[in-house]
Amino acid sequence: MEDEAKRLRAQVTLLQSKLELYEGAEIRWLQISAPPVATMVELAASKARAECEARCRAALTLLQTKDEALSALQARMREAVAGAQTAAASSQAAQVRADASGMRVGELAAALAAARARAEEDGGRATLRITELEGKCAQLEERMHSEAQAARREADARVAQAAQTQAEAVERLTAEVRRLKDAGQATAAEEEEWQEERRACQMRGEDASPLSPAVDRVQQPAPDPPRRATPSESPSGMFSALRRDAAAVSAALRGGSIPAAKVALDHLQATLTRAEGEVSEALGQPSTIAETLVDLDADAEWSISAATPQSKACLETKGYVFQQTMYRIKDPKVSLDFYTRVMGLTLLTKLDFNDMKFSLYFLGVADPEEVPEDPVERGEWMFKRPACLELTHNWGTESDPDFKGYHNGNEEPKGYGHIGFSVPSVAEACARFEKLGVPFKKKPDAGSMKNIAFITDPDGYWIEILEAGNTRDFVNWNQKS
Repeated sequence: MEDEAKRLRAQVTLLQSKLELYEGAEIRWLQISAPPVATMVELAASKARAECEARCRAALTLLQTKDEALSALQARMREAVAGAQTAAASSQAAQVRADASGMRVGELAAALAAARARAEEDGGRATLRITELEGKCAQLEERMHSEAQAARREADARVAQAAQTQAEAVERLTAEVRRLKDAGQATAAEEEEWQEERRACQMRGEDASPLSPAVDRVQQPAPDPPRRATPSESPSGMFSALRRDAAAVSAALRGGSIPAAKVALDHLQATLTRAEGEVSEALGQPSTIAETLVDLDADAEWSISAATPQSKACLETKGYVFQQTMYRIKDPKVSLDFYTRVMGLTLLTKLDFNDMKFSLYFLGVADPEEVPEDPVERGEWMFKRPACLELTHNWGTESDPDFKGYHNGNEEPKGYGHIGFSVPSVAEACARFEKLGVPFKKKPDAGSMKNIAFITDPDGYWIEILEAGNTRDFVNWNQKS
């Protein structure tokens, strides 16, 4: 394109030179030639000039067009160069990204391999842990089976002993009834003999004793009537209690609960001891012997299906545990310090609920060393323990100046009352509470109910402090009321 432009410029220069030559020749021709010739020359020169100007204009137009085309071409070339540079930059950036991606893929592959290795290692440890737990479960199951067999043998022995004692008591009662019947028959024979003697005396005209031996015994000062046995004290009631306790032992053994079986065995032993004493007492009370035998006949068809609704409920709810009491608290830091340092409880576990913005703290009486370390095991262990205290903290109440606290149940409208702690000595415990600055609602020597106290926790909830050895006072209050 530039060569074409140069050629056109050369042609324009050549034409301009020819034009100048024509003009010089014209002038010289006009000076020499005659007027007609001059006119012809002028006409030819004008024509040549016009033609030359036309060619010059055409050449200039073409040159301008080609300049514009050259500019456009240069612009396109610059755009192409810019596009090539952009493409090169994009290619370089793509190469950089590809390199980075390659590095990232390598890192991900390495991380995946490491995760797989950790998973295999954790799986191995989990397998070992499962094997260990299975071994422990097998040992525990074997031990429970052995204890169950031992408890079953002990229960069978105690039941057999109870049955033997019952049979002996019935035999003694039967012998006593026979003795009384023989005594009654002897009294009747004595009365008949007296009547015959009286008739003989009358026939002989002699005075006869106005009173028969039986009537004479009636008119003698009567001894104090024997105390009537209540249903719970009669041998019949005791035999029913023995059967109920034996059935409870059998039910506990069938359910696999060794602790419940041991408790039932203790109840059975206590009932048996009480029965032996009351049967011995009953043997010295003739007025209750016949009634006792009637009761025994009435109880002959007793079975577990005839147990009270309470005893049935005990069988159906075996395994139920009163597990927790829940308080809402303002500041967990203050409440946990009170219940652990002042009241001696142990924090068993803590559960946080981030979405609902509250936390639960479970406390109970336990040795901190026996609390499992694994969170899942700790939760299962804790939820099987009786009498735990659950403290619920709604986040933010500890720093909210407008929060006025929770209702403690002892202000109007009254509802909930208190929880209670049994202590070895109420006096010593209350002296310690006073040193620690614990607020009192009632001290042991205040009011009509002595030897119990009420304190409050940081949220105002009441806590009763009592002593198990003072249960006689409770019985006395109950009898007075």
